[in-house]
Amino acid sequence: MLEACHEEADTRIVLHCIHAHMESMAVSVPDTDVLVLLLAHFDKMGCSKLLVKAGTSKHPKYIPVHDIR
Repeated sequence: MLEACHEEADTRIVLHCIHAHMESMAVSVPDTDVLVLLLAHFDKMGCSKLLVKAGTSKHPKYIPVHDIR
């Protein structure tokens, strides 16, 4: 149902978040590129709570995109 011709995985993640229609979401990413993209496109998502999981497996950090936005 959802098709994309994006070469970068970062933009595909944002596309899936926009079409997920979830109340809250968490995205696990190793770099900050996706965080910036999620901030830019947060208004297009239907969620009220969006978290980005960063850090290490032993010390994870959850960045609240909804609060930053």
